[in-house]
Amino acid sequence: MTQFKLRRAVEGDLAACGQMASGSAIEQYYFAQPGAFQRAVDKAFAADLLYVAVDEADTAVGLMKILPAGFCNLYPYLSLLSVAPAWRKQGVGSFLLAQFEELALQQGAKKVTLMVSDFNRQAKALYERKGYCALGLIENAVHPGIGEWLMIKTLAKQGTTN
Repeated sequence: MTQFKLRRAVEGDLAACGQMASGSAIEQYYFAQPGAFQRAVDKAFAADLLYVAVDEADTAVGLMKILPAGFCNLYPYLSLLSVAPAWRKQGVGSFLLAQFEELALQQGAKKVTLMVSDFNRQAKALYERKGYCALGLIENAVHPGIGEWLMIKTLAKQGTTN
């Protein structure tokens, strides 16, 4: 089983990161214009908000963009999560989600938030399995015709329960 590590993205990761949404519904609905996902990755990198999951060879296999005070300036917000096509369904998304929560705990956050598109049922199911609760569906939140489930999770420190 591959062991992943998390680190901040470096410039050498950007080309690989720009291809991570390839073939995904996220690409289809949000980044259909040529180069759109790469521009989003570059912008997140420039703002120092981009993290990558890397394999044993230090190759980026997944990414996430975190807005530290993204939800009403209260809770860290997972703005983007994407996994390289060859690495999907191999635990990279779960790894990134756990790392997002750990980073939030280290910053003293008690909750974390994210939104997931209504068409992305597999991702929503993953978040629910990981303890996220849907607060509600916001129609047309980001893109006309697409609803976004606003989800939240209360974090528990090691050795405590919710």
